[in-house]
Amino acid sequence: MLEFSRDDENTKEVITIEAYEQILKEFDASVCEALAVNQQSSGRMTEAYIGYSSKIFTRLCAHAHCMIRAAPMTRWVKTTYHDWDLSEVAGHTRAIMEGYLFYMYLSSKPISDDEFAVKLKVMHINDCVRRIKIFTSLEDERLSFYLDEHERLKQELNESHYFKSLPEPIRKQTLSGRYLMIDTRDELLEKFDVDKKTFDMLFDILSNYIHILPISFYNFEPNGRGSGLFNQSDLEYLYICMQLCTELLKRCTDRVVEFFPDVQEYRKGSKSIINPGPRENLPQIVKERQNSKKKRRRK
Repeated sequence: MLEFSRDDENTKEVITIEAYEQILKEFDASVCEALAVNQQSSGRMTEAYIGYSSKIFTRLCAHAHCMIRAAPMTRWVKTTYHDWDLSEVAGHTRAIMEGYLFYMYLSSKPISDDEFAVKLKVMHINDCVRRIKIFTSLEDERLSFYLDEHERLKQELNESHYFKSLPEPIRKQTLSGRYLMIDTRDELLEKFDVDKKTFDMLFDILSNYIHILPISFYNFEPNGRGSGLFNQSDLEYLYICMQLCTELLKRCTDRVVEFFPDVQEYRKGSKSIINPGPRENLPQIVKERQNSKKKRRRK
């Protein structure tokens, strides 16, 4: 089970800058492998549940890419200083946590075509309701289309044998668009082997940094926490975020490889070939083109 522990203040091991550098390398490798596998498996004809879930994996890769670029001491960005603040990665970490559950849920092999159709329509309704809210505020002409689409999807769900077998409260909430997934977060955490206490605690902390809430500034310290300067508190939270995201990315990447075994050969840690990415990770042909452009500019 995926979890981390924070012992009492008298006995817990202090996370050092060396430990942070090590987890940064591990996270870097997991990001490179996820990007490589995603790029090598894209555009293939496959079963619907694999195809739809691949879009979620792509969004996971996008957040992982942004996160590794934002992390202090990353090799992905040249900078004259490092900003030691949890806010640098808070939003991307929370997105990866949510995305992990969503990806594993939608990419799980369905027991029937009807079950997957229901999962998909529940997701579509959630999207419809969100768009209806936006377009109502904007008084946008597209509003009528999504209102009709919502009604159509509700009718189709009510005709499904699998949907009729679900508990009435779930049917009610999914038809209203309140639920993105049929399973609750707690059910998904148990199913996909993530410690609930760990997940909930970190998710709540990150939410306070995504929004400007008191927890994010009550603990400011002179020339330390909250200033962007190096400090132990943000170092530990940055470490924990990368530790968790490294494992979640690996699990998702493993599942993609299960679907497309031939892409395993592209998993080469931080040396995986990706584009875009750091120069040392670019395909040779891209490096050669960059060299040619530099030569022409010099002339």
